[in-house]
Amino acid sequence: MARITVTTASGDVWHIHKYAGGPKVRPDRDGRTTGYRCTPPGSNRSEDAVSFETTSDAAAFLLGNRGWGARFSPNGTDSPQSIFSESIQIDGVLR
Repeated sequence: MARITVTTASGDVWHIHKYAGGPKVRPDRDGRTTGYRCTPPGSNRSEDAVSFETTSDAAAFLLGNRGWGARFSPNGTDSPQSIFSESIQIDGVLR
């Protein structure tokens, strides 16, 4: 499993957010409500996102799609979440 993080301006390390599904979660473009979501440039809409079951798959996608981002949350908590597309680190290496 890859470790996907960002470091905020205040120095806090946030981890990629994993959606657990449920009635309040909007599906991504493939109809999924669970997983690690990657979002295209300029969008924060669930309907535009692509979800991955593992951080390794999400990391591979983010490395191959440099403009894309992902939702991150502080210390891996459920909320709040923010989308970052810059300063993403994968296994400690800046993308």
